[in-house]
Amino acid sequence: MKFFEMDQQQFIETSAEDLIRNLSEEDKAALLQSPEYTDHHFGLGMYIRNHYIYTDPDLRLPAIMADGLSRKIFDQAILILKTKQEERGIDKNSISD
Repeated sequence: MKFFEMDQQQFIETSAEDLIRNLSEEDKAALLQSPEYTDHHFGLGMYIRNHYIYTDPDLRLPAIMADGLSRKIFDQAILILKTKQEERGIDKNSISD
């Protein structure tokens, strides 16, 4: 997936959806229990930057901009997970796609 082949919001949504597909149920539950990006900056935040942002050779962002973009992807993933949880009325420890 390339950043410049879509607008920023589409890139964020596509990346967040892919991220969720690759998380275990346990990881999804942990995110919902601790949904603050700062708690995950060096873990999941780094994964997002390395897997979605820095892999695009056309996307050369300064670190501060990459951090901001990874936060937007993270926040979108949290929003998707919370929405699924509310729609399905499921226990917060069980969020499947």
